[in-house]
Amino acid sequence: MPVEEAEQHHRGIRRHTLGQAGRTHRGDQATYPAHPAVDAFFEQLGGALPVADEAAFDVFSALTGTLTTHYAYLAALTSWAAGHGIPADDAEHYVRGLFQAVGRALGDETRSLRQLAADHETPKGNNERIRTTWFDHTHAATLDSALDGLLTDLRSRQDPSTGSATE
Repeated sequence: MPVEEAEQHHRGIRRHTLGQAGRTHRGDQATYPAHPAVDAFFEQLGGALPVADEAAFDVFSALTGTLTTHYAYLAALTSWAAGHGIPADDAEHYVRGLFQAVGRALGDETRSLRQLAADHETPKGNNERIRTTWFDHTHAATLDSALDGLLTDLRSRQDPSTGSATE
């Protein structure tokens, strides 16, 4: 069943819209409320993650708000390398390769994200240095604050009559 048909047939069921990323999204699609037909549809596309309530759905919605930041981070890495004399195409190719390997490592769900980070970090090595000097407690708190602000906004834009976002 096409998603439009599923949404018309089961009004009030929410799912995340991932824009361009949604075209190739292969992971779970958060849905609320759970519905067998809609969840079965998303299982065919890569997985369904029915969530318990609207509050949980909003948390997953906030997480989707980080996708373009990730791409902008990769573009910033590429620009930095180009600014240090690496041809832009070579820099982008290298950065893409690095983070494609990260994507493959993420497929190993037997290891937590913290374990994966530790697996790639040598004490006093390059990765530890960047993590501890750039993504320190202050920057982690800034990220938390940005996500909390987005979550507050998502929750304030709900239409009480439908339970759906008013975007």
